[in-house]
Amino acid sequence: MIFSFPSPVLRGQLGVGLLLGLRLPIAQAHTGLHDQAGILSGLLHPLLGIDHLFAMLAVGILASRVMTTMVWCLPAIFLTVMVLGACSGMALGPLPGVESMIALSLLIFGSLMASRSRSISPSVLMSLVGLFGGFHGYAHGLDMREGGAPIAFGIGFLIATTALHGFGMVLDRMLRRSLWMRAIGLMVGGSGLFFLMEASLS
Repeated sequence: MIFSFPSPVLRGQLGVGLLLGLRLPIAQAHTGLHDQAGILSGLLHPLLGIDHLFAMLAVGILASRVMTTMVWCLPAIFLTVMVLGACSGMALGPLPGVESMIALSLLIFGSLMASRSRSISPSVLMSLVGLFGGFHGYAHGLDMREGGAPIAFGIGFLIATTALHGFGMVLDRMLRRSLWMRAIGLMVGGSGLFFLMEASLS
């Protein structure tokens, strides 16, 4: 089986995750760089937005769970495609559906985390991570269009993203068999569902 979507029980639990997501501050990462730029801003940027923070942790968690011997392959794909997406965002400007795809990434990643299953194949997971990494990068590229020192900002952002991937791997090894991992997955998926609803109304 290439992919096993969460059971009806888990889909119900995802609704609980939505309620948790509603309680989180709505502080998405694409807030613009009008007032600050540089390496420090790049380091802080992913920590200030729930969408990117959750996505980067999720990639590390799923890499540790699914990729076994090549755990850094998944983060490497995310980072590479994110850079390409950022360059595209800087060059092309606003694109419809970017926020919705970012929200969808949280919903899918969160569902996989909450299921505590390895039934998704590495190739499918790599494709998903590459696809969503591009949209996350595109959003950052739009911010970088409006700020100064985009290269310095990008370096800081890559460092922070890599660190979050690594922290996600550590979390998975510590909490893999714990209900806490399911709770984290529900929170990530619930926030993604909330952001999808928000994007559909905007």
